[in-house]
Amino acid sequence: MKKEKKIVNVRARLCESLDIPPDLICGGCIAELRGRGEATLCGCRRVLLFRPEIIKLEMPEFNIVIEGEGLKCGTFCYSRVTVHGKIHAIKYEEKE
Repeated sequence: MKKEKKIVNVRARLCESLDIPPDLICGGCIAELRGRGEATLCGCRRVLLFRPEIIKLEMPEFNIVIEGEGLKCGTFCYSRVTVHGKIHAIKYEEKE
């Protein structure tokens, strides 16, 4: 238990000294949107649902739901997912 707490403190101090968001080091979710046609999400564990109108992704602390038209998964490797199509909404959802 002590070792885990020590690692968390080191990560927090590192983020603070480098002046970067904790998500970049601590394995959180990073989302990048390019207009309404592309979304790239890092930190994805797996795809829970995949349809042309809805894609649901499992992230470390929550799920992300992308709604739209003609949605396609362009890439999915090393926990990075790129979604293409006409994106109408991106929602956060609590894990069940």
